[in-house]
Amino acid sequence: MFDKKFIVLGHRGAPKYFRENTIKSFKEAINQGVDGIELDVQKTQDNEVLIHHDRYLIDKKTKIKNVNIKKIQKIQNKYKLSHLKEIKKIINDIKILNIEIKSDSIFNKNIEKDVVNFIRNNKIEKKTIVSSFNPLVLKKIKKIDKSIKIGYLFSRTNKNILLRTKIWSFFIKPDTFHTDLNTINKKTASWCKRKKLPVLIYTVNTLEDLYKVKRLEVDGVFTDDPKKIYAFLKKI
Repeated sequence: MFDKKFIVLGHRGAPKYFRENTIKSFKEAINQGVDGIELDVQKTQDNEVLIHHDRYLIDKKTKIKNVNIKKIQKIQNKYKLSHLKEIKKIINDIKILNIEIKSDSIFNKNIEKDVVNFIRNNKIEKKTIVSSFNPLVLKKIKKIDKSIKIGYLFSRTNKNILLRTKIWSFFIKPDTFHTDLNTINKKTASWCKRKKLPVLIYTVNTLEDLYKVKRLEVDGVFTDDPKKIYAFLKKI
């Protein structure tokens, strides 16, 4: 999976060109040459797994988990959400698929099992990373299927990142660490490198940010604009 010196993943596809987390956006990212794509999944009230980042729908007041898919698509109107199974159309065109499970609690209707079943049914265990900010979600993924790679997500709200990295590395044994550019530091990046833990940084869209990432010697980035990042990589 990490057979290249530097990995570029489309962050929810290529949202600088098409609406994020849509098949059009994923296809555009692939056309721009990404190694893989990152997408977000959540579960509806009637147990459908949809691709969507925010907790709320377009009306800014309805949570996906509290309504059924029929009502969701009615609220979304022309901005209908894609089902996870729809990415079958593009999984053969990418080397890496990063599925982020959005979860604000442990009561998430067994979405982990649904995601694992999707991965198994499509025989994409070797190219998939399941990530989450919730370590309990990742523990559950590994309990269901040890062969599936997991990525632990950090955000700028996390303090003492090196200590947290060491602790969670021990308890959940992630295969990758994903964090934002304002959170990562040289000590943490170096520690991960010594432990052979790939580090992926989000969301990198400027030349300045790419320089910072390259100095940290991490393994890759998530970007909204793959075309721009590839152009920048030729300059540095």
